[in-house]
Amino acid sequence: MPDLENRVLEEIEFLDTKYNVGIHNLLAYVKHLKGQNEKALESLKEAEDLIQRDHANQSDMRSLVTWGNYAWVCYHLGRLAEAQTYLDKVENTCEKLSSPFRYRMERPEMDCEEGWALLKCGGQYYERAKACFEKALEADPENAEFSTGYAIATYRLDGFSAAIKGTEGFSLHPLRQAIRLSPEDAYIKVLLALK
Repeated sequence: MPDLENRVLEEIEFLDTKYNVGIHNLLAYVKHLKGQNEKALESLKEAEDLIQRDHANQSDMRSLVTWGNYAWVCYHLGRLAEAQTYLDKVENTCEKLSSPFRYRMERPEMDCEEGWALLKCGGQYYERAKACFEKALEADPENAEFSTGYAIATYRLDGFSAAIKGTEGFSLHPLRQAIRLSPEDAYIKVLLALK
């Protein structure tokens, strides 16, 4: 867990990425596991602020994970009324967006969110992360965020494949596709150059 926390904090500090909402949600989870629930709430507040700033046009749908995390942390702090408020927000948004589930949404954005979290949790989760991004891309093949996540997952899996089998890889096309959709993304350009 200390390694995960350090990687998350370094990404927040050093990487200029457009996809920081998920990293703050993950930091909140790490803080919760360490028993630092008030700090977890601070991370969730940062995630919520980023959603309002970067995704104001789809803030309800983009906030589902953050609201669920707020409910979880508030529950563990014994703030049951506050936890219920966040659960109500999730339920109302799921209903508004015609989800057949009370507290869950089957949308490519949710698959993408899961993929980003899995990428941060280590190599044993890269295949699952890749599958999440693939599922999201099936619904929206021209989405820059989904494409970037998929490219990073395939790049990392290539690294494992090369180390195990001595083969190079699969990630060239996904990296080029991600750059086509996000030409300003320096991180993806570096990965392509390394490949």
